[in-house]
Amino acid sequence: MTLSELVSQAHHEVREVPVDHRNTATVISLVDAGMAVIRQDLMQASRLATHGLRLSRRLKDSYCIGIANRLMGHTHLLAGRAKQALPFYHRARAAFVNRPEERAGTAVAMLQALAYVGDYPMAFEVGEEALVHFQDVGDKFRAARVSANLGNALHRLDRLSEARSYFERALPELESAGATADLAIVTRNYGVCLMGLMELETAATLYAEARATFAAANQTSLVYEIDLNRAYLLGRQGRIREALLLYRNLRDTLPEDLGFELGHCFLDQADLLLENGLWTDACQASDQAYAIFSRLSASFEMGKARLIGAMALTRRSQLDEAILVLRESRRLLRRELNENWRALVDLGFAEWYRARGMNRRALNSLLAAERANLVPERRPLVERELADLCLDLGVTDTYNRLPERAPLAAKAARLAGDFDSAARHAREGLRQYDAARQQLEGSRLRQATAQANERNLRECFRSFTDPADRFDAVVRLKSQRIAELALSPESIPETGTVEAFREAQNLALSKFRAPERPVLRPGQEFIELFADQGQVMAFVLKPKGIREVRLGTVEDWSRLGRKLRFQLGRERGEAGRGATELLKEIANRFGPALADANQITIGRDLALGAIPIHAALPSYRIAYTPNAATLAAVQRRAVDASGALVIGVADENAPLIAEEAQLVARHLGCTEGVPADFETSAPTARYVHLAAHGLAREDQPLLSSMKFGASDLTVMQILRLRLNAELVTLSGCCTGISAAADIQEAEGFIEAFLISGANAVVASLYDVADEATLYFMDQFYRELPHGHSSAFWSAQQATKERYPHPADWAAFALFGQSEKTLLD
Repeated sequence: MTLSELVSQAHHEVREVPVDHRNTATVISLVDAGMAVIRQDLMQASRLATHGLRLSRRLKDSYCIGIANRLMGHTHLLAGRAKQALPFYHRARAAFVNRPEERAGTAVAMLQALAYVGDYPMAFEVGEEALVHFQDVGDKFRAARVSANLGNALHRLDRLSEARSYFERALPELESAGATADLAIVTRNYGVCLMGLMELETAATLYAEARATFAAANQTSLVYEIDLNRAYLLGRQGRIREALLLYRNLRDTLPEDLGFELGHCFLDQADLLLENGLWTDACQASDQAYAIFSRLSASFEMGKARLIGAMALTRRSQLDEAILVLRESRRLLRRELNENWRALVDLGFAEWYRARGMNRRALNSLLAAERANLVPERRPLVERELADLCLDLGVTDTYNRLPERAPLAAKAARLAGDFDSAARHAREGLRQYDAARQQLEGSRLRQATAQANERNLRECFRSFTDPADRFDAVVRLKSQRIAELALSPESIPETGTVEAFREAQNLALSKFRAPERPVLRPGQEFIELFADQGQVMAFVLKPKGIREVRLGTVEDWSRLGRKLRFQLGRERGEAGRGATELLKEIANRFGPALADANQITIGRDLALGAIPIHAALPSYRIAYTPNAATLAAVQRRAVDASGALVIGVADENAPLIAEEAQLVARHLGCTEGVPADFETSAPTARYVHLAAHGLAREDQPLLSSMKFGASDLTVMQILRLRLNAELVTLSGCCTGISAAADIQEAEGFIEAFLISGANAVVASLYDVADEATLYFMDQFYRELPHGHSSAFWSAQQATKERYPHPADWAAFALFGQSEKTLLD
């Protein structure tokens, strides 16, 4: 066997080097071959290094020991295993004790591994030693490589200006030498420095040029690495959907041996998701990053992932879980010399303290974070939080030295009693918010932006005194996403799991639509409910003008709701006297919002979501909707379907469902369907009646379901439908209850059917009784030719006479649009 044959086969066939090749020339050839393939095939390079190590130990040749250990260190480092790489680099440097050139050469990559494990003092010592040597011997190229890696170490410490100077010193030499791999690392980290210094356009140009160079050289792995940073840059530029799309493509195509890069793919994505209000998504991405970096023993990156996850949990109000993760992030990052990330830990604790009402402790944490050497990219996060807290605590001297921002300037003016200035700043704050929101390409991203900016939007709301201005702020605070999806249902993705569905929604394109007010005619009134600072407000829209009415505290309404649910769940004795008395109290509290209109549509608020206001005001024809924007969107749709679909799924707990389905089918002039008919028949039906039990999932609203025999009909399935229905009736328990989704909007059967194409929905707010439901539906469909709003009111009155307990006659509510024929 020749030496060339031995080297070519050593990575898969040769178990031991033959005796006649056990010499230094073979070790050198094995190492050279490993270096030649290391960027294309890490596994092959590792096997070649293993053969080289075994033979060099047998030969006891210091030079061979040094180069074989160095190659093995390289294979671990490129696989993202910096901690495992270091022992090999240390052994290589020890073997090269009498060879300063090789010792310095080993330091080039070793410096990078030291930085990854957080041993910065050793990294700078090794790096400076090597830099001095290469400068002394006039080796500009390897001096540039050392400068680049010193820059990388400084970049990991977020000492960006210092890192930039090293990168700019190294780049020309690396470019002229055609050192593609080194150039890739420098370009990536130099670009991150530029982003941290807020020089985004310069970073974009740098990445575009580098990507073109690497693509032309067919360096696939280097293109991946550049794209990872390009995705982060897109996020910094506000091009969120493009960034998330690139992250997904990278995640799905990154080679398995690029573990460190895959971890950063999840880590950077988590950071972007956190900043833009997608907190559930951020939690998941940070967990995935943490798992990868744990396998690689990368404690710095593990700490980053934990901190992002903790802040996402805090913003989701999962405070008990958040503090545990937050403490772990502090433990991991306190050992790091990166002052920027230690300051961000202080920010994380400050947010948690504020959520717990511990404002003084939050202030101390924020002041500590502000004193740190924060990079320009991160400093505004701390300053915004600090300024807001200073206003709450009256710490004016600190507030006055911080940069002015419109929503907080509005808050400051309001607290000072200057309401004209407060309104002016608030209008500017809303203008800035609207401008940013319009740049986003998907409805879920826009809704997440509203969530991320909720505190600022509420400050704008509080800074207005005119009801029309305040209502405009409320429109932005309440979900516009349902309205956008109702007008663009084609943006609902077709995908499987909740996680995949959520990600697909982040990437789905949907047209931005400015919110509209619903069209009201004489005799109609729209009431938008909204809770702020513990108070419930009603914004009353009439064909002309808006007025604002305060309806009491959220606590009082919650108390009434709890008492009413208790009374509605009791036995039917005394015709529901306790429930009736509570409904009278609800009517009195709601009375100031009423005028002379007979037909009222109420924009629900989660604080009052389960309270049957229609039961408290039975003389009014009341319908509900998520908000004004949703009603306006539904009003724009025309119905041209015909026919009906009736499906009943009875069981031992509700045997009358079968009779109900037969009765409704007779009224609608159709035959009963079966669950298997639903997805094919519902899109062409004008009327859809589903009689089945409902199960609300507060933990996963998209998986709330109706029991459809052997299978379930979930909210997620309904969202994918394309209906053209005038009316959908959900005759089952709790089908009208909506839970808060992960971006804090109501999500349930009602919202799903309105989005998928129903103009109106009848659903239950609590458990329903079989006999009373059968009677209600008989009366309702008997009167349906007169219009569903009129039919609903008539059925309610008739059921009340026969079944006087409110749990029987008021269980169902009408949602969506009332037909236009009602007042003709």
